[in-house]
Amino acid sequence: MSTATNDAEISQQIPELSISNSPVQTQEKLSAFVKYFFALKTFLPILQWLPSYNLKQFITSDLLSGISVCALHIPQGLAYGMLANLPPINGIYCGLIAPLIYMVFGTSHHVSVGTFGPISLMVGETVLSINSKAFNSSAEMEYICDNDCLSVIALVTVLSGFFQILLSVSRLGFIANYLSKTLVSGFLFGVSICVGTLQLGNMVGLKLNRPSEPFFIIFIWYDLIRFIQDVDLVTALISALTIIFLIIGKLVNGQLHSRKKLPVPFEPIALVFGIVFMYATTNFTSHVRVVGEVPSGFPAFSPPCFQLNCLFKYSTTALLLALVSFSMTVSIGKLFANIEGYKIIPSNELVALGFSNIIGGLFSCYTVSASPSRSAVQHAVGGKTQLVAVFSSIFLLCSLFFLSFLFEKLPIAQLSAIIAFALHSYYLQILEVPSLFKYHKLDFVIWTVTSLTTVLLGVDIGLICGIFTSLITLALRFSFTNADVLFESAPGVYTVCQDSTLSKVRIFRFNQPMLFTNADIFASKLLDCCLTSKNGRSLASTVIIDFTRILFLDKSGTSKLAYAITLLKKEQVEVILCQYSSDVLETLKNDGILVKLIPEDKCFSSLQDAVLSVSKCENSVL
Repeated sequence: MSTATNDAEISQQIPELSISNSPVQTQEKLSAFVKYFFALKTFLPILQWLPSYNLKQFITSDLLSGISVCALHIPQGLAYGMLANLPPINGIYCGLIAPLIYMVFGTSHHVSVGTFGPISLMVGETVLSINSKAFNSSAEMEYICDNDCLSVIALVTVLSGFFQILLSVSRLGFIANYLSKTLVSGFLFGVSICVGTLQLGNMVGLKLNRPSEPFFIIFIWYDLIRFIQDVDLVTALISALTIIFLIIGKLVNGQLHSRKKLPVPFEPIALVFGIVFMYATTNFTSHVRVVGEVPSGFPAFSPPCFQLNCLFKYSTTALLLALVSFSMTVSIGKLFANIEGYKIIPSNELVALGFSNIIGGLFSCYTVSASPSRSAVQHAVGGKTQLVAVFSSIFLLCSLFFLSFLFEKLPIAQLSAIIAFALHSYYLQILEVPSLFKYHKLDFVIWTVTSLTTVLLGVDIGLICGIFTSLITLALRFSFTNADVLFESAPGVYTVCQDSTLSKVRIFRFNQPMLFTNADIFASKLLDCCLTSKNGRSLASTVIIDFTRILFLDKSGTSKLAYAITLLKKEQVEVILCQYSSDVLETLKNDGILVKLIPEDKCFSSLQDAVLSVSKCENSVL
């Protein structure tokens, strides 16, 4: 008795203890913890694969893959940094920082994030709009993108990352779907022409101006032809030998891939040959332009320029960079995910790229994206997880600390040759044009407009023109559509009828969603199907409207449908609806088409049921 009294007193004095020991409360807390843990795992995919990482099985392949990717980051980083009109070392910084951030938030196991040609060109045009003179005329490439310019590029990078996170939070990642395969193909071809043209001056030793205004490609080719007699033969020889060496490497790696052997990193090997050549022939190659002084160590903090006028001025550029970065990363990620049998989550990719750009922008990086070439090498060497990024960044950081002095003698011509050769797959996009012209006329228009405007007007304008052309062609596809009149050629089999006047019962199928762009066409074709064109006298006794391809309707669509049904009923034509989706059914009910104009017994879930109902009523077979 005394024991029970003491327990009651303790319970009254410490009520919190009795609540906390409640099994229901404990279960609720455990359930909430599990919920938050799973939410955290969704936000941080690294928590899904790192705890189950098989050290014995994966570490060797990830280590070798990291070394191979690092070997590509160096030449590509320097080359694309130069293309971006920034100090070449900034390209290497992109391959150092961004992959580590992506590893935490990204869902693809095989993409290599860092510099990418089209994005580098877009950033380069932004630099030119800030500072028209990118380098001086000395033998060493000395970029004069001053601190103000670098702070603006940092702002653009941070803004692009912010837009990517905003797109993820707002569930607007589908916007990148408007960058269709045809649009991207034309865009990449146009970019490859621009980038390749910009490399010609460096490859032959000519100092050509790069104007930032439209039609700059024409001016560059004009200057190239005008000063052709001033070509430096040593520089041209370096470029030619580099391209020949890379072509041989491409063929060798193709054979190695067919035999399932590891590829050889020919690009860094070419750099080694170039550096050795420059050191060995200093007396004869002192006039050849080289990279010059390269800072060693980890990049310093680079604060963005958060001025209101800069925010407004460069927000469009940042948004375009964000979309290109996201669309290319997702497309490359999906390619390898399909091969390896896993899925990537686009919303997570937006977050991963967003944080990579925001954090990278604070440390002298510019907007990053997945690279097709590096990702292919990472996959071919056998990389299994995102831990490849750790090994790649470690070796890249060691190179910056201990080998950066070697890059000072690296010929600019060699880097330009590497860029020009890396774009060879994009040049081949033009092979798609004959097929597009023959079979897909609207896609041919998208490809042509996007590529031409990119080449002539600039990358930003070209991409915008491509998107608008895609939207216009999309509207045209919905505006000009056809409708079919079907007949039952065999039990349960319906084919297009060439002469619809042979039957009193018509099966009408419209081949597009019904929108304000084509609602008039729908009504016109439906009435023509059932009525004569002379006096409007009824040719049909019954019309069955097949909604199989009408996936949705807007208000204009339902209004025109009601208008057509009303006219048909006046001509004593019975109207039957069939094969509609649940969304279409709900729209028809909400807008009063069902019940008011069409009774429920005239609505069927299948075409066969609709035909049978007509047969029973009229004792006739279609």
